[in-house]
Amino acid sequence: MKAHLGMTGSGFSRSAITRSTLCLSIATALALPVAIPAITPSTAVEQTAEKRDSAFYNGTTSERAAASCWEAKQANPEAKSGAYWLYTPAMSQPTQFYCDQETDGGGWVKIGEGRDGWTENYEGQGDASQLYSGAAPASSGLTLEQGKALSSLPAAKTPIQLSGTTISQLLNGTRPDQLPDGYRFRRALNTSGTKWQEATVDRRQTSEWTWALRSNAIWANATVTNPDEFSSYNENGRRDWPNGTWQDHMLGGQNYGFRTMLFEEMASQDYRMGFRYGANSPISQDGSEPAITDAQNSYIYGKDSKGETSFGYTQMFLRPKLTQNDLNLGAIPDSGTQASARRALPSSRSADWRWRTSTRTFTGETNEMNTYVEAITEVDHGNGTSSVFIGGDFEYLESSSGEKVHQSNIAAFDPETGELRRDFKLTVNGQVKAVEALPNNRLAIGGNFKLVNGEEHKSFVVVDATTGEVAPEWAQVKVEDRIRTEVMTVKTIHRQGDYVYIGGTFTHVYESENAGAAYSRNIARFKLGEPSNGVPGIVSIDRNWRQVFNGTVNGISASADNSHVYVAGYFTWLNGGLAYRVADITQHLQKGSPWAYQHSEIPAGANVSDLRNETKIWGFQFDVQDAGSGVWVGGTEHLISRYDKASLSPTYTAITRDGGDFQDLHLHGNTIYGACHCGDFLYQDSRNKQAPVGGSSVIHSVKLVAAFDKDSGKMLPEFSPAIKGDHGFGIWESFVDSKGTLWVGGDIHRSLGVHGTQDTVGFARFEARDVTPPATPQNLQVELKDDKDVLTWDVVQDTGSVRYQILRDDRVIASTSGTKFEIDHTDNARYFVRAVDTSDNYSASTPVQVAPVRPTPTPTETATETPTADPTATADPTASADPTASADPSASASATPSAEATTEAPKAQDPDPKVEEPKPADPKPEDPKPADPKPEDPKEETPKDEAAKDQIVLPYASEWKYMVSSKAPNRKYGWKYNFHFTLEDIAQEAWQTGKTPIGVGTGNLNTSVNVPLVRTRHNIYAYTTIQLTREQASRDLVLTTYADDAIAVGVNGEEVGRTNFDTRGKLWNSSLASSSIDTAEAQKTPVTFTVPSSKLKAGENLIAIEVHAGISRRNVRPNVSFDLQATSKAPVAEQPAEEKEADKEAEAPVANEAEQPVVDTANNATADRGEQRAVNNGVGTRVPMQSRRN
Repeated sequence: MKAHLGMTGSGFSRSAITRSTLCLSIATALALPVAIPAITPSTAVEQTAEKRDSAFYNGTTSERAAASCWEAKQANPEAKSGAYWLYTPAMSQPTQFYCDQETDGGGWVKIGEGRDGWTENYEGQGDASQLYSGAAPASSGLTLEQGKALSSLPAAKTPIQLSGTTISQLLNGTRPDQLPDGYRFRRALNTSGTKWQEATVDRRQTSEWTWALRSNAIWANATVTNPDEFSSYNENGRRDWPNGTWQDHMLGGQNYGFRTMLFEEMASQDYRMGFRYGANSPISQDGSEPAITDAQNSYIYGKDSKGETSFGYTQMFLRPKLTQNDLNLGAIPDSGTQASARRALPSSRSADWRWRTSTRTFTGETNEMNTYVEAITEVDHGNGTSSVFIGGDFEYLESSSGEKVHQSNIAAFDPETGELRRDFKLTVNGQVKAVEALPNNRLAIGGNFKLVNGEEHKSFVVVDATTGEVAPEWAQVKVEDRIRTEVMTVKTIHRQGDYVYIGGTFTHVYESENAGAAYSRNIARFKLGEPSNGVPGIVSIDRNWRQVFNGTVNGISASADNSHVYVAGYFTWLNGGLAYRVADITQHLQKGSPWAYQHSEIPAGANVSDLRNETKIWGFQFDVQDAGSGVWVGGTEHLISRYDKASLSPTYTAITRDGGDFQDLHLHGNTIYGACHCGDFLYQDSRNKQAPVGGSSVIHSVKLVAAFDKDSGKMLPEFSPAIKGDHGFGIWESFVDSKGTLWVGGDIHRSLGVHGTQDTVGFARFEARDVTPPATPQNLQVELKDDKDVLTWDVVQDTGSVRYQILRDDRVIASTSGTKFEIDHTDNARYFVRAVDTSDNYSASTPVQVAPVRPTPTPTETATETPTADPTATADPTASADPTASADPSASASATPSAEATTEAPKAQDPDPKVEEPKPADPKPEDPKPADPKPEDPKEETPKDEAAKDQIVLPYASEWKYMVSSKAPNRKYGWKYNFHFTLEDIAQEAWQTGKTPIGVGTGNLNTSVNVPLVRTRHNIYAYTTIQLTREQASRDLVLTTYADDAIAVGVNGEEVGRTNFDTRGKLWNSSLASSSIDTAEAQKTPVTFTVPSSKLKAGENLIAIEVHAGISRRNVRPNVSFDLQATSKAPVAEQPAEEKEADKEAEAPVANEAEQPVVDTANNATADRGEQRAVNNGVGTRVPMQSRRN
């Protein structure tokens, strides 16, 4: 994500860097629609629900979500392009997407859109709803004019790309390389966006979705189709380049004009990525005159108007052809569904930094063996607390507030907060290369140093992890190197059970002066003594386990029982026997090792016939990790591998290009973290550095650290951080602490954090993502009411906000934020409800609740001259009294109300019915329905019988994000609707979460904020979001709040009103209210703002407010607060003509009174309800209202 991080090149030094390019010569493949097999609902569904054939799943509603855009098109061949609901079992619930239903047979789902600034990060970028929010709903029958220019270029500055997770859910197991129509690109051909190019291409060897489009992949069957005036650039050859050399040689350096698709990053374009045309393409305004432009609102853009680097605004589509038969949905068991089990992984965004290292090393050296942080571990202090320790080569520490603490080479931090532990004062006069937690609150330290706390301890020491004092039981332990040409160092420390292993460059170890030295070259093992009365036992050298390596040991990892010790390094032999760079040790003085490592590259001149005596430096390994069923190795030539323990044969390999070697491995749970100096791509399943494409199954982007499944080896692309160093030395240590936070250390200068790019020097922290499901809703009830299935359940208490998913029969059909849901009735429908949080973790569902069977309509009696209770009498008042009429409603049309029955209110019965004018015994119900109605579109979150009512979509006392500050948010972003919040924090303050009313000072507040009196201003800035259905988004929205002292409100990036400000101009942090008012009084005088439906959209809508006080003085704390309710207004019914005339007559006596603005409010205020303000052109006025709360 170099475009986001401001990166100016990879900076990697171990290997030469080349910039790969996606070069496509492509066109639309005119795929013909294929026949869709008839969908046969499962037996369980047929038994419990009305028949739903293939046409039912047309994507028009959440309930009718299609398996794909393709299925929606087959269900309705006349379907137009727009927003459709799709659902596969890989999704937690139906979701809206943009479907192009009018190009090449339709069925295309849009996965990305924009001009320059695309990312290769698996997470994608931007607000996914923007890909469909401007489109017509699928149910509207309208179409989006694809050739029509988008006047505001909605995604030009920052493209919108669906996450890889979302795209994988849409594919539902379909491999991208098996998509019959490949990848489709729709690219602007002129600056005004009125001419477009259609292109398709297949991507081979891609087992799962990836956004790594710059990588050297195999592309095939490329076609391109242009409008007539550009037809000379059409390409229909459908050529294939199976050897993987196409990108490098087919189009490289050649000008194919509009056939060319170059996806790359270039220094001249600030490393922003996009889909470029070939050099000197005749880009124009109308398709005839060249007019290359660098205007920001142009559909063709190149910085400084350089034609050879012009980006075309591009939309990207896929066409998975999934149908209901492909989903394999079975009836949900009576017990319900299980909770989600998302994998425990870190967030891909670094946590806000509190401390960082200096950019100067303590030693003054700057190379890959002298990086800021090279070792990380955590020690349990035994009192319920712990500390995370970092070690490396740094001069001092710096806080986010600018404080410098002169703590060099090693430091301790609180894992809960990331705060520096200032009481840990250990001094080490050289570089720290290794740290390891030991029992009894001990910390083992290795590296290149001579003095610890001023006393001589060369290269190895064990200290008390609380005080930093040298541990007495380890005080006499030391290492020694008697080879004068070597530089003694301890590079790795590993504890397994009662044993502690050290590795590096040394020849002898001591346990005490009296015991004498033990010759154990480059590796040694100590035995921990048994503690006595809380005092750690005496440490001893395991003299029955000594080894001799002829090269430096870089990594050690022992099996759980210490029967196997795996070693990686620069050595070529073990105890005189062949062990080239790796070893599996099972006994004392073992000669050689059976482990034959398989290298990714063998250089020219290598002595492969006699590796034991090899003198050429190649194939060395930096780390090794026992992982239960297998053992992992990482090292030179860009290779990471997993080996089977029994056979010592590789079961998984991956190559990184460009960039390079793996330098650290860390096991946490079932995940291996591999750190490297790799900054571009990882070719999964490949083992050939020089030709990684041929053997790869998929290529993912990687930025210095990646996560892998410890057993299968599969890279886990959901963890996709973006980290950058200044020197290209990469990450040398990774560690997951007891809170689940991943710490990485090395040559780090920047990372993409939760609030944007940040200067995380030396190390960065990635907190655990939320994978905990909410609690299961309780007390689900289903009743039949007014021909609706009405579901209710108890609210779920959770640390964050939750929504509820409604499941019926075999799938999720809707979600809602409330604890009630209504949908058209279905006999014996099987309902379940589960909770889902904002991280898409969902609870186990409730057990089944079955909808009751609709009562069989009972024929009504007919009054006759001699009244009798005749069950066969007809219910039709216009029919003759027929004593032979059937009692079975299915046997007589007159016994079942027709769909065309009147919706007028029934007239009162005549108390004295006449025989010649028979009438029904009971009035007909209003708006009768057939006994077996066809399925109707559900009104998600807006049941049909609520459609004509006001609906509160944001109640009072809701949770908001807020801050109280003397400074305004960056006005560049202040009212901008960008739900990923480019809204920047103020002076390192974070947004807080609180329940309204939120305020400062006295008053009836749910969230009272304490602020320093030295401030002169105490403005409140806050935002929240609401979810609107299509129905609700078509109505006006009324916002009811109050002015304490002045308030301005914005919706979706636009101010919709303000009151009690003394200005209509731009609001600054220094703007004051026109007057001050007591909080209690303000709360009695609400103000409303009406937001027209044109400013709303289906889905997520952002509401932002700011509140200012009427005074601004030091040492004076004003009373400022806010609360807000949002109400979706019911549409106004057309008034009958006779009522209009009556109203005119009633209004006549007051025709000369002063006009007063009238505003619909959430509470349907009337004249006797006290006093309320309404908005007229953004200014508050007053209307009667007694109270703003029901």
